[in-house]
Amino acid sequence: MKNKILQAFGLSILIMVLSLFPIMEIINNTAYNQKFIFRGVVHPSNEIVILTIDDESISWMSKWPWPRSYHAKVISELKKAGAKLVVFDVFFDSPTQFDDQDDISFANAVKEAGNVVLAASFVNVKEKGLFKVVKQPFKKPIQMLSDAAVDVGVVHPALDLDNIVRRFQIIYKSGNQYYASLALQAIRYTQSGRNLNVINENKIQVGDKTIPLRDARLLINYYGPSGTFSSVPYVRVYDGTQLVDNPDIFRDKIVLIGSSAYELHDVFPTPYDLTMPGVEIHANVIQTILDKSYISVIPIYYLFLIIFLLILLNIYISYPLKIKTYFFIVLAEIMGVYVALLFIFKIYRLEIPSHSLSIALIVTFVTQTVIKFIKEEKEKKKVRSVFSQYVAPSVVNELLNHPETVELGGTLKEVTIFFSDIRSFTSFSENHTPREVVDMLNEYLDAMTKVIFEYGGTLDKYVGDEIMAIFGAPLDLPNHAKIAIDCCVAQLKKLKELQKKWADEGKTVLDIGMGLNTGEVIVGNIGSSMHKDYTVIGDPVNLAARLESATRNYTTADHTCYILISEYTYDKVKEYYNCKFVDEIAVKGKKNKTKIYEIIV
Repeated sequence: MKNKILQAFGLSILIMVLSLFPIMEIINNTAYNQKFIFRGVVHPSNEIVILTIDDESISWMSKWPWPRSYHAKVISELKKAGAKLVVFDVFFDSPTQFDDQDDISFANAVKEAGNVVLAASFVNVKEKGLFKVVKQPFKKPIQMLSDAAVDVGVVHPALDLDNIVRRFQIIYKSGNQYYASLALQAIRYTQSGRNLNVINENKIQVGDKTIPLRDARLLINYYGPSGTFSSVPYVRVYDGTQLVDNPDIFRDKIVLIGSSAYELHDVFPTPYDLTMPGVEIHANVIQTILDKSYISVIPIYYLFLIIFLLILLNIYISYPLKIKTYFFIVLAEIMGVYVALLFIFKIYRLEIPSHSLSIALIVTFVTQTVIKFIKEEKEKKKVRSVFSQYVAPSVVNELLNHPETVELGGTLKEVTIFFSDIRSFTSFSENHTPREVVDMLNEYLDAMTKVIFEYGGTLDKYVGDEIMAIFGAPLDLPNHAKIAIDCCVAQLKKLKELQKKWADEGKTVLDIGMGLNTGEVIVGNIGSSMHKDYTVIGDPVNLAARLESATRNYTTADHTCYILISEYTYDKVKEYYNCKFVDEIAVKGKKNKTKIYEIIV
């Protein structure tokens, strides 16, 4: 438990560090764009109307820039139409190229209207927290226009790393002086209280509205793509046709005047489209503040907690699963998280970085895969070291491919236990040299072991001339009792070949006896801290050993008893082999005697 928590904590810190890299911001921003598209268009209220300097207006009126007397006429028309506020997203920071009267008539119209906000800008700014001016001057409209307007507001596009406008610089700072943006000024002059109170870089107050920020910027809640807000071509107000057709269209409205004409290049990429006019971005900012429909970003400590819990959950999920299964679960999680965050954004306007969570899942998957690989290699090495001496190479390979099939710690399992030994081996050993004894014993053991392996048996141990083997462990062996007897018959056949060879070589011919018993035993890797053997423990083992030694008791001058089995093995093989009842023997620890049978071969 403790290791899993520490692992999850370490990976969470890694994800948070990775999120500081610019590429992660770009990736998360891409997902952020998709959330707007998934949410769809939200129709704004009718508080804002855009008077757009569009291609139609330029075509009908004249090539840009227009004489400022045009603007004077439009301001007068908007005043008569009852506009609440007129906001120009157009720079007038140099005198007109026409005659002096052009500026004067414009300034007079602005002053007489008493509700006009004009655009200003800084020459150069440093984008770190609140904008700090690096170079002056502050580029305001020419003096007569600045004096005539109710105020000026700063216009400066704030682009993310991928050059898309998602955040809006609400307030700027130069020294100890604060400067409101054009959108903020529009808010100020539509409120009863116009005081601007900068609380900190994350919160400002204008009138009765408190605006939440993030590093002095507002996440723009875009209401839709270009054209979402009501707009009127500039020329339709200039020539009066719009007010004739709809005299109340501007009444009590905030009128934003700006360019959408292609040749003026005042367009920016947004989450919805690549060519939204700057004046529409201002409209989205103003409407966001008016509606208080702010987008919240999950605090970093909550994000860390979510990532930590997500990683910890996946660590627990991954442990019992195969890598392939876990891979598909991770894919489903990534899609599930992505869809969930889309709905959270749509319903609650809460931004949770989608790709941060997705990368957390991917990093966890990679980490757990590596850990599983190392663990599996360690398990395979352990299995190989334990079983390479006891079973056939094919069985070892099967165990390596499915190490979960064997429990080295011990398990209760039904198996068939096999014992065999050489008759009169002690006399043979006394009458032959050690070299002769070892050579013949090795030849015999090698031949018998190969047969055991061929039939899927597991070599338990050699005890001198005695062989002990198991059928049915570590791998399950269907009908292991029958297969064990099949193996005994094959060993007898192999023994006949050896006996003929020994006779031809003038050597002593050896004979054997075999005993089999089937029952539940404890199977496992058993031993001390210095040495362990894969073996079986239980009463059925003792009975099998006793049956092997009893074959001598039922061997006569006319008949050799080779294989004795217990009644438990008999019940499983009687339909396959000719089994002859031999006797009943007492078994230690049991009241009733056990029937034994001979396999007739």
